[in-house]
Amino acid sequence: MKTVDNHITIKDFMECVDYEITGGQKYLWKCFGYNVRFLDSENMETCSLSILFDTENQMVYQLSAWDYDTDTELIWIHPEYRGAYKAECLDKAVSREHIINYIDRADDILYYATKIFSGEHYEIASEDVLEEYMDIITVNIPADDLLYLCMMAHERDITLNQLANEIIINHLREKYHEGEN
Repeated sequence: MKTVDNHITIKDFMECVDYEITGGQKYLWKCFGYNVRFLDSENMETCSLSILFDTENQMVYQLSAWDYDTDTELIWIHPEYRGAYKAECLDKAVSREHIINYIDRADDILYYATKIFSGEHYEIASEDVLEEYMDIITVNIPADDLLYLCMMAHERDITLNQLANEIIINHLREKYHEGEN
């Protein structure tokens, strides 16, 4: 699917989800304006895809694809509204408990969303992710542990970075839930 000028249309989304819409509602944040609504397509077992669009001019502001199997969400935001979205996230102190990758190009998010919706395997290319939204941490791993983690990643057919992200996120979740009790 080829987009024009890094923009997504409602038709692009509809084709991506094979015209299977399961819901929709008004979007309550103000970063994209006041005439914004969701369109959702959800498979309760595998994924959820949604767009945010303007009801007056049909502009698509955001497309998100959440893969339940990997607990990963991919989000594309219209380039002209990324700053407003990020500012509202900060104002609202948004915190998520799953992995989020902000995808730069409309063509790339449509590719990933189609793969997620159809249940096909995909790997996120690092060059597709917006660096300004990445949280980067440095982890020092002793050589023996590194070898063990490399072998574990190989057995699971994932990259070492994917395994490290999974371990860190699971550890943070455990600490978060310990704090609730």
